Amino acid sequence: MSVEAADGVVDAFDVLVLHCLNCHTCRADPNQMCPDARPLHDIWKALWRKDLRGDLRKV
Repeated sequence: MSVEAADGVVDAFDVLVLHCLNCHTCRADPNQMCPDARPLHDIWKALWRKDLRGDLRKV
């Protein structure tokens, strides 16, 4: 399955979404995150926090 981002740029968030669409860990237990998705989730959270602080500008 290929990844196609709405903004034309495939980033960690797009990869995380693709992974989550194909993973069933959290469907079995919503309080659990798949260990494969944890690094991507952490990267996305860090980028989101920077954006909220104004350090990272959305295009």
